[in-house]
Amino acid sequence: MNKFDYARRLAGGLGAVALSNGDQLSVALLRDGQLAAEDGPMRGPAALARLFRFLEPLAPGGNTDLNGSLRQAAIKPRRRGLAILISDLLAPEGYESGLREFLGRNYEVVLLHLLAPDELDPQLAGDLQLVDLETGQGQDVSLDGGLRSLYRQRAQAWLQAVQADCRKRGIRYLYLNTRRPWDQALLLEMRHAAIVK
Repeated sequence: MNKFDYARRLAGGLGAVALSNGDQLSVALLRDGQLAAEDGPMRGPAALARLFRFLEPLAPGGNTDLNGSLRQAAIKPRRRGLAILISDLLAPEGYESGLREFLGRNYEVVLLHLLAPDELDPQLAGDLQLVDLETGQGQDVSLDGGLRSLYRQRAQAWLQAVQADCRKRGIRYLYLNTRRPWDQALLLEMRHAAIVK
């Protein structure tokens, strides 16, 4: 499944759980170093339709400045609580300083690290042009077995580094692969990780 659609469904599922529990909920789309769209606060099961109306028209696009977007979200005045970031973390400037803003304001932070199977283990070979779906920018690459093996090693090292960084800072981290259906991720993996009760 497309990562953006997966993330949107996951956000809808998490929002439904929060609203059914009577929690206050705000949602936002982060893009270009800012809050590209946001809605909330909302509360109660009656707000579920409002949440879905917000999520349904959202589309991917633009540049990813995750640190800038997270800083904008963190400084917005609202009640402190749980902040859940659903992201692939594929941002050139990183994510660390943005999440530090939330931690510095006493939010409990959860990172749902969402990647597609081919991002960790590409099945491509030969001379290719890879195009970033968010920016439209292309990159020419030549992939052979050795380079693909090196890529897989570096991708796994990156995942481990992100997980270790989150553990060190007290951020609850969960890696999610789009191969697993989003509802199973919500009902099984997130319950097992005590992100959802």
